[in-house]
Amino acid sequence: MKSLTAAAVHTHTAIRTAGRSSVSLLGVIPTALMLVGMSMVWAGPLAAPAAAATTGSNTIVLPSSGWEKVTITGHDSDCSGTMGLESPTSQVLLSDYHSLPIGTSKTVGSFGAGTELLFYLEPTGICGGHELSSDPSWAQVSNPSSTEWVIGWEDLNPGTGDFNDLVVVVDLGALPTGCTPGDGQVAVFKNAHYGGMCVVRGAGSYSSPTATGLPDNSISSFWLGANVRLLACQDSGFRGLCRGYVASNSNLAGTVIGNDQISSFRVQKTLPSDSSWEPGNCTQYAADQMHKYTGVYPGWSGDAKQWKSNAAAAGWKVSGTPAVNTIIVLQPGTYTFKDSWSSGQYNVTDFPSGHVGWVQAVSGSGTWVKFSDWNWADQLGVVNTHWVVVSGGISFIYPNG
Repeated sequence: MKSLTAAAVHTHTAIRTAGRSSVSLLGVIPTALMLVGMSMVWAGPLAAPAAAATTGSNTIVLPSSGWEKVTITGHDSDCSGTMGLESPTSQVLLSDYHSLPIGTSKTVGSFGAGTELLFYLEPTGICGGHELSSDPSWAQVSNPSSTEWVIGWEDLNPGTGDFNDLVVVVDLGALPTGCTPGDGQVAVFKNAHYGGMCVVRGAGSYSSPTATGLPDNSISSFWLGANVRLLACQDSGFRGLCRGYVASNSNLAGTVIGNDQISSFRVQKTLPSDSSWEPGNCTQYAADQMHKYTGVYPGWSGDAKQWKSNAAAAGWKVSGTPAVNTIIVLQPGTYTFKDSWSSGQYNVTDFPSGHVGWVQAVSGSGTWVKFSDWNWADQLGVVNTHWVVVSGGISFIYPNG
């Protein structure tokens, strides 16, 4: 058992992590927090809180692989705002931090040994700004143990210098055992913090609790491998509320999708960049639009005519039903187009490698689709828009659903 006393501080934080990283912000209330394994127990009142002692360095570098959690241990400010992770990935961790109760915890994610974590604070109102945990004028970082960091924030500069406007604890926990996802895989767990019964699933569509491998409405955490996105849905058949995730989550309680609510999911392979497609071509444009909409690049390559089968194999939904914000795939063949809704129609037979684009609109009858693209009539990198009649040679790749 180890005890931890943390003062309240508002600031930005920098952290280098080597596994999963989690930050804890404990309260401004003068108390001691006892950490027993991964559970927290209040040990009673102490003297008035003090600012975190500095270590001479505001960097946080993870000594081993693991998952990181942030917990609020204190706040003493009239300002509020958001605290988040600046790098190696960008994400909001705590919104309206002044209103959050002491003990509020948020999982940051999993990271490898040697990773440096950098946090930010964005206070609002008179305290407005974008402050980084690496800046000693805004944050003080102490390291009470090899797996714990306390960050004290000053959200108004020049301020009082006590670095207790927001105080958080960043805690490094061990990676889960038993189910370790590889590239393009996801591990789902029955218990929070990657515990209990678990299964690893590769790219594909798992439309029922039987297919997922866990009992219905029992998933409490999931761990994502590299180059993968998880589309989780509350009902079977990818129905009901669905959400896409590109980072691991050690505790679904309090999230939009909810704890013990998932009945179906898709494991969708992704790629780290758009370099797999020829610059200026229709395939690169469609991949870039998918990235803008979902935050990830589709996890397949190949000519446009191969996208229908490649997307399905990578775990993405492919359908003949048009929808806005999907990728349209045209197989080689002849299609009826018009350049605007009111212009005349014309036929085109010029797609030996197929063609792809991004759907912007669907007519009320569903028979016409408006899409944008690159490389129309050999115009590399030039955006054009067209209307096309939906026919048997056309399919649509869905980011969600």
